[in-house]
Amino acid sequence: MLHIVANPQGLASCETALQATDSVVFAGDAAYSAKTIDCAATFVIDLDIGGRGLETPEGVTCISYDEFVDLIVATERSITWA
Repeated sequence: MLHIVANPQGLASCETALQATDSVVFAGDAAYSAKTIDCAATFVIDLDIGGRGLETPEGVTCISYDEFVDLIVATERSITWA
């Protein structure tokens, strides 16, 4: 499953439902909370983290919006936490 965290408040809910085989994308204001999470893969959108003047945390992969769309299409299920 792909978990899309849309703001910092959504992270706590996401972490309670997260499975080891899931992936997480930090988008929008959630870039402020981007961190490595114990799951298959952790991503942050480049324009969101860069636009806020933040550095990509170690262990988090920075992706473009095009790559984000590809990730959604390639994933059978996704959920957005806001």
